[in-house]
Formats: sequence, structure tokens, C-alpha cells
Amino acid sequence: MFEPNNQEQEVQLNSEDVQPTEAVGSDADYTGSGGDDVKVNKPRKRKNLENEKLRADLKDLNDQLLRNRAEFENYRRRTEKEKLSSVSNGIARAVEALLPALDILITAAGADCSDAEYKKGIELIGSKFMSSMQALGITEIPAEGKPFDPTLHNAVSKEEAESVESDTIVRVLQKGYRLGDRVIRHATVTVAQ
Repeated sequence: MFEPNNQEQEVQLNSEDVQPTEAVGSDADYTGSGGDDVKVNKPRKRKNLENEKLRADLKDLNDQLLRNRAEFENYRRRTEKEKLSSVSNGIARAVEALLPALDILITAAGADCSDAEYKKGIELIGSKFMSSMQALGITEIPAEGKPFDPTLHNAVSKEEAESVESDTIVRVLQKGYRLGDRVIRHATVTVAQ
């Protein structure tokens, strides 16, 4: 082992005086008097530039993360909305295809019939059909006695009616149905003049 003798001066380095450097050369600053103390300082400019670059990179990555998170959230909302819309569209199309059968049941239930049990059976089938539609969220569009609304009703004729305001529905020729705010079929009506 090497032990310093009295003739050689010992070089002491403090942790405060020495900082790690990447390269020792023209960028390093050596100070000292007569070899007593040696200070190695990393240039502050290089350190500041590195810190600024790291901060800029971090900011860019944070911005990118926030944009990606917002895009994903928008995508999630959009797909959820499309999924609900697809279910609603499927229900509406199925009900729209079944409405002619319901119209026949309603007409049959309203017709005169000598067999009371047969009439009761038709009424029960119609009632069950309507309760199934209500379970799907299908509601009948209110029409008779209501003011005419072209977004809900389809007027096919006008007739004079006493004690009824103009543009009031006096007769429903075919019931209309909707699913929430979506009209599946407009009610076909006669309007007062």
C-alpha cells in the first residue's frame, strides 16, 4: 500500500468540491494554488441545457399523454353512444316490422263478433303485444284531441268539427308509436278545419 510520507503533500478532496463530470478536458475548470486543493466543476451551461432539454421532453410527453387520454375518453364515449344507438335502431326496426300485425289485431278486436270467447282471445293477444312493446320502451303517440304536430302526426284529411279548435286532431286512423324521442311510425290522423 501507498502511504504518504512527510515529504509529499497529501491531496484532499471534499465531496462538495468534486462533482461528477462526463469528460475532463477543455470544458472542465481546474482551480487550485500550488496543488493544495483541486476543484473539478462541471460547466453550468451544459447542465442547464440538459435540464432544459429534459424539462421540454417531459412537457412534450405529458402533453402527448393528456392528448391520448382525451382521445381515448372521446372514443369510449363515442362507442358507448354508438352501442346504445345500435340497440335502439334494432328495437325500432323490429317493432316497425311487427306494427302491421298489431294493426290487424287492433282492427280485429274492434270488429263485431258473435263469439265472445274469440273476441276476448284477440283482445288478450293485443294486450300482451302492447305490454311487450312497453317493456321495450315503445309508447303510443297521443293524438285524439291533441293539437296537430307534424313531427308526430301525419294528417291525411281535414273535416269540419263544431266546438273544436282548428288544427286539433278529431280522429285517429292509424296509431303512431315512438321509442323515446324517436318516432317509429307517425300517427295517421284527421284534423279539424
